[in-house]
Amino acid sequence: MRAPIRVAVVDDEPLARAALRLSLEADAELVVVGDCSGVDAPGLIERAQVELVFLDVQMPEIDGFGVLEAL
Repeated sequence: MRAPIRVAVVDDEPLARAALRLSLEADAELVVVGDCSGVDAPGLIERAQVELVFLDVQMPEIDGFGVLEAL
């Protein structure tokens, strides 16, 4: 049996993060290791060894492409 895929949810809207987290946690093949806004995303992704990111493109402080550049 393989370990679950480590997932992060990145969005500037807390309700959107919570809704997506609930949906993802229903899948036994995934484990949500964290959720945050764009500013905190690079640190979370590196620290938690995230394998899959659900990343919002339009965020006010740093957009999704900025997060990717930071990584």
